[in-house]
Amino acid sequence: MFALVYASRVIKRTIVASALVLGSMAAAAPVYASPYSGPPSLSVDDPETTPNQPITVTFTGFAPGETINVTNTCGDATMVTANGSGEASLRVNAPNTPGDCTVTGTGATSSRTDSAAFTVASLAPIPATGSDSSNLLLRSAQALGLGVVLVGITLIRRRRNSPA
Repeated sequence: MFALVYASRVIKRTIVASALVLGSMAAAAPVYASPYSGPPSLSVDDPETTPNQPITVTFTGFAPGETINVTNTCGDATMVTANGSGEASLRVNAPNTPGDCTVTGTGATSSRTDSAAFTVASLAPIPATGSDSSNLLLRSAQALGLGVVLVGITLIRRRRNSPA
């Protein structure tokens, strides 16, 4: 009986020791931090702009130092490199013509991708301000015509009254 109790204690101690060793190994296993600061995200500073205006596109959630391939449905493709926080920004010009545009960023190594849209609004016609100048032009033409008539009458009178 003593041998059985002793063997039981040894087995219990072995199980406890094994559990402690395995638990400490699991706790000591390296934990790798994700290189990403969150899901990828693109944003534009002005979602509704006018032709030829600069727009800032901000990229977040990419790996630090990762090259981000940028496509623009209304412009040229380009690349930008994420900083140490996985963020980058890029200025693009809105096109000359009105319409909807989409900028897409794709991580070259992670393949993480996101898009942001902006709208190029048409320029509003310039409102008429001030007064109508056609009246002024008409009055000026009338004054000029009256002046020509008066000069003509004066010349005719002088010729009639002058001794020959």
